[in-house]
Amino acid sequence: MKPFIIGIAGYSGSGKTTLIEKMIAYLDEKNLKVMVIKHDVHGINIDSMGKDTYRFSSAGAERVMISSDINGFVEISRKMKTLEEMLQDASGVDIVIIEGYKKADIPKMVMLTEGIAGAEELLADKNVRAVITNNIKYASDMMVKYELSETRENKTPVFLRDDIHAITSFVINEYRNKE
Repeated sequence: MKPFIIGIAGYSGSGKTTLIEKMIAYLDEKNLKVMVIKHDVHGINIDSMGKDTYRFSSAGAERVMISSDINGFVEISRKMKTLEEMLQDASGVDIVIIEGYKKADIPKMVMLTEGIAGAEELLADKNVRAVITNNIKYASDMMVKYELSETRENKTPVFLRDDIHAITSFVINEYRNKE
């Protein structure tokens, strides 16, 4: 069975990582297996200078893999994987949460944070399933201002970003109702 895919889109500082961290804990309590894919436009640094994997990569290895009984598996590759390629590795999980990839053609929840620009771009996405915010009035005003709340078949739900129960219940319902 294919996993349910949901994106969390927003700009830096909007609370995406904190939200996802809380969602994972809640979904884990519900015995749902979660995979997270994160898009990082700033570059990745998971290896430490002097360690074996760093030395192998620095020497020119195309791919370096490390596996541990304690904390799993990591692959370091010179080649970037596309979102589609990473999703091919999603077997065995129930839900894939994708952080970033604002322009990806996937269902997503958008983070509208008062004081952080970009509401228009986020709300214009036809794939928005929900809005998460630090201020309900601000999010509602933005949705009305850009006349985007009325363009959806059903009214887009708006959640406070600290209401993990409501947000995650929404995701679980979407997961259960997927194709």
